[in-house]
Amino acid sequence: MTSKVASSVWFASFPEKTPKPRAKVNVYCLGHAGGSASDFKKWDWWTSPSIKVVPVVLPGHAPRLRELCMERVEDIVEKLVPEILAHTGRTPFALVGISFGTTI
Repeated sequence: MTSKVASSVWFASFPEKTPKPRAKVNVYCLGHAGGSASDFKKWDWWTSPSIKVVPVVLPGHAPRLRELCMERVEDIVEKLVPEILAHTGRTPFALVGISFGTTI
């Protein structure tokens, strides 16, 4: 089962990322308040071929620095959840958060 192909400013894409066409689950990764999606860049190398790591890019964080940071977790969730559902399609997914990312 593969995820629906959808591009979004909410998800990081790294050219050297390991392709995982047979991934059975997408893991959306939310970093700490001062972090960025690049914190999860190597996670794909460390996970099983059945797990696709999808780093989340929040507004105000690289490469979205020109956007204002969202100040309320509720606002982030309201915008992010539809993006995740559109991106993952019918593929099961999980959320992983570090520090502030856990709050989301």
